[in-house]
Amino acid sequence: MSKIEFSIYKDFEVQGKWWVLGNEDLKLSGILKNSKEGLILDIFGSFGSASDLMQKNESKVHDIIVGNTFEGEVTLVECTEIYATASHFYDIDDSETYTRYIVRRAVKGRHYESKSHILLPKLTVEFTNLQAWLGYQPFESTHKPLGIQCNTDIETFESYVESERLKISSNISFSYTNAPFKSEILYKPAIVFEPDEPQNIEWYEEKIRSFQRLLCVLTNSKVFVESMRYLTFSKERSITIVTSQAADYTNKELSIGNVFLIGFQELGHSISTVIQKWYSCQIESSLLLYINVILRGSNMNIEDKFLSYAKAMESGHRNSSVSENKFMDDEDYKKIVQRMIDSVKHELDVNFINKLQGTLRYAHEYGFQRRIKETIKSVSEDLRVHLLLGNSVQNFADLIRINRDYYTHFGDSSDKIFTTSQLYYVNKSLKLIVLWQISREIEIPEEVLVKAIEREAYDLLYLQKGVSLFRITDPIT
Repeated sequence: MSKIEFSIYKDFEVQGKWWVLGNEDLKLSGILKNSKEGLILDIFGSFGSASDLMQKNESKVHDIIVGNTFEGEVTLVECTEIYATASHFYDIDDSETYTRYIVRRAVKGRHYESKSHILLPKLTVEFTNLQAWLGYQPFESTHKPLGIQCNTDIETFESYVESERLKISSNISFSYTNAPFKSEILYKPAIVFEPDEPQNIEWYEEKIRSFQRLLCVLTNSKVFVESMRYLTFSKERSITIVTSQAADYTNKELSIGNVFLIGFQELGHSISTVIQKWYSCQIESSLLLYINVILRGSNMNIEDKFLSYAKAMESGHRNSSVSENKFMDDEDYKKIVQRMIDSVKHELDVNFINKLQGTLRYAHEYGFQRRIKETIKSVSEDLRVHLLLGNSVQNFADLIRINRDYYTHFGDSSDKIFTTSQLYYVNKSLKLIVLWQISREIEIPEEVLVKAIEREAYDLLYLQKGVSLFRITDPIT
């Protein structure tokens, strides 16, 4: 019997005997299924009493269900009953019962007594588009009478994230066939997450999700986690974790040479700094807004994209560790506000005083338009000239503010509201500005980012075509 590939994006069915810890005497036959519908456990029977099927209470949840299957030991985590029935409800005690559970995670390779016991010293994770990001071919092979010649001197990286007490490195797994007339080497790159101390799955998922987002930014593409494994010297004791499939999953690899990509090779020695800065990044809300546009892609209308980029710019400037955000220090400002309130509080209604205090609370911080202007000015001059679409910095920031206010409140229109055609070009410009913000924050070298944008060239050529759609009111500054 061939082995079933126990993997996130491989549909499979695994038969076995299943039971709830603490009730080992009741082991029931069942099938674990993985598909786009999720991880489903179908049990022939019920872990509860037959009369429980007649109850209309909330669905039962088991933190852990374990099983012995044809593929080895499996632990199912967070199993929620979604369906239960009996063959004869008029004679419930003698009827055949059937129960279905939706499973959050399946852990193959070992039985665990509880969620807190699932502690792993490291995880090896495969991502889509990782091979394109790493940007190198690790093996060379030719067919010779003596077999395959393969270069195993694999270039890799290693970064220690002090804030997370976590080492992140790359890894290559490979296998080869040596048929009489054909030699083939198969390899798969992965990222290894190795904390100082063993951690639970939730901890790993958080760190993995963060690295996944970094790859989204660096490759300008959707990136999916394809597998999570704890590899040991004994294949039988290795641990594989399966979660629900993403509905929009695709494993189509990036085509190198005609896409935007800040690859590992370009980052070179700065990769360790970039990863460390990413995990301590101060502009998380800006990152999430930017990545959300990448993930939603064509399913997001241009107005929502515009608002997301505008919010990302504002939030990025406010939270950035490299930008000035306020006219004065918080403590100095509080003293000024208090003196202002004290001077008028006996003359005004208390409700108005409360409103005034709320209004003045953040008045010493830069406003939206100032933040946009400061952000644009931070972009290198050579790149900025393309992003302004023929406008000055002041005028461009003014247009962004007017349109942001309009699309937020849908107030009065004016001749400065972007047309649909203009908005397409503006979104392309704002996307690159936010990318510049992110790159500064995580210390991607300026020349690396500029080179990546110029190499792909599409964005800059696109912006050049859009200049004619905008009325130039004053010279570029």
